Amino acid sequence: AVDWRKKHDIDHVFTSWNLEAYEQCLGPWWLSGGFFGHGKKGQAIAYERLGRCNLPKLVQMLSFEDLLKLDIVHCERSRAALEED
Repeated sequence: AVDWRKKHDIDHVFTSWNLEAYEQCLGPWWLSGGFFGHGKKGQAIAYERLGRCNLPKLVQMLSFEDLLKLDIVHCERSRAALEED
């Protein structure tokens, strides 16, 4: 996992990446989901409205590498939200 994070420069996702594509494509969609509590065993509970994301349009507009970066940003923001809790 550490090698994969280094390979994809994940530690610099919020400081050196251009997040314009994320904000244009997924920023409005991001607000329709989120973390809202914990389950009986302490696990985080989240929901996401995937239907609001126009995946075919994203695939046409962006390269696989850009889509991978969008996914990494989404996961890192989710992880950060969990750490705040």
